[in-house]
Amino acid sequence: MIEESTGPAATRVTPGVLLSRLQALLTQPGLRQGLVMFAATSLANVLDYAYNVVMGRLLSTDGYGVLVALQAILQIASVSLVVVRTVTARYAAEFLATKQLARAGSFFRGALRTVALWGAVATLLLGALSAPIARLLQIPTAAPALVMAAALLPLMIKPVVEGALQGLQRFTSLGIVQVAHAAFRLMLGVLLVRLGLDAVGALAALPAGTVGTVALGLALLGGIVWRRTGDSHQVTAADLTRYTGATLVGLVSFAALVNMDALVVKHFFSPTEAGAYSMAITLGKIVIFLPAAFAMVLFPKSAERHVQRRDSSRLLRLSLAATALPCAGLAAAYFAAPDFILGVVFGAENPFTGPVLGLVALAMTGYALVNVWLNYFLSVEQAGFATLLPGVVALQFALLTLFHGSLTQVAAVVALTSAGVLAFAEAWFHFHKESPRRTGAGDTETDGIHSL
Repeated sequence: MIEESTGPAATRVTPGVLLSRLQALLTQPGLRQGLVMFAATSLANVLDYAYNVVMGRLLSTDGYGVLVALQAILQIASVSLVVVRTVTARYAAEFLATKQLARAGSFFRGALRTVALWGAVATLLLGALSAPIARLLQIPTAAPALVMAAALLPLMIKPVVEGALQGLQRFTSLGIVQVAHAAFRLMLGVLLVRLGLDAVGALAALPAGTVGTVALGLALLGGIVWRRTGDSHQVTAADLTRYTGATLVGLVSFAALVNMDALVVKHFFSPTEAGAYSMAITLGKIVIFLPAAFAMVLFPKSAERHVQRRDSSRLLRLSLAATALPCAGLAAAYFAAPDFILGVVFGAENPFTGPVLGLVALAMTGYALVNVWLNYFLSVEQAGFATLLPGVVALQFALLTLFHGSLTQVAAVVALTSAGVLAFAEAWFHFHKESPRRTGAGDTETDGIHSL
């Protein structure tokens, strides 16, 4: 039996009380929504992985090489697309918090027009470069590069739709959109390749599937998209530019932190060692992306509470805990059984002489938690944290440049840097923590777990 001192007298906490508290926690909307997004993103990732595996089996060797190379070009734009979704979600959450859905619709339509315009320009530019790109990548015809260019426009519109769903906290709809996108691409890819289109068919599945996904997302948003009331969203260009800039700096810096070690190893180590380390990186990415759904749920909820002057620290702590648990479990498994894991996933013996796999997992656990902090700070407009991350990028790069005597040392440097960023985030939170809004004489409004 556990005694919990919460006042003048100790409270006896029996196993039954602990079970009832756990059951109460599991029924909270915030945690349920996090689990919904966790399931949806996991399924979408499985379908994305299945697409790459199936295409590898169906395409010719040359065709699969073309697919991978051109997909890599599209992935370069992925950071900017995440920025679009994050900014849209932030303002949608603000309009939801102030019950101004008409203005949310105005902002959404404006975002759609702006992104569609720039997306069309980028698509035309990339299309004009399709022939040089094909020659550079030794692709016999420009057709696959043209199809890749056509994918850019719907890919740029999709984050606006996803951001609106996220900011309005329609997480079930958001999960449906993410799973549908991966499923559409897989099914269309198989169909088009079976029709004999090879790499062109595999690539064409992306724009076609994304168009279907955007249409589905617009349908799930419903009347908010098209209902015109004459209300302007009143978001100034200066505010939007400032917030977008801080978001871009934060997300690009975060991407650099979690991918830098691969580039350093590629530069300083032999191709064989770099290839071995890529196995650890691939498994490490599972650790960092697996719990990302909890940060996705945290973002609009903490933004809503920030606008309403309500404390969101309990929600933050719950998100950190929900992220830490699966990450810590995977990291422990990577430390305990690297031989087994590498054998099952890659069919290869453990190429490392030290605990490289476990250290990489530990580093990605740290950065998974940093991702939660970054989403939180961006949601409550504490952009200063994001603007300081380039300094951390420079520090990690300097440390890796100085200390790369072995793969174990590289992984340890990244793990220590992630721990340092976590400590910095905690300190920043306590230094900049806002006081909760006063609701009455001597009463303070808090946002405990019961209101998640």
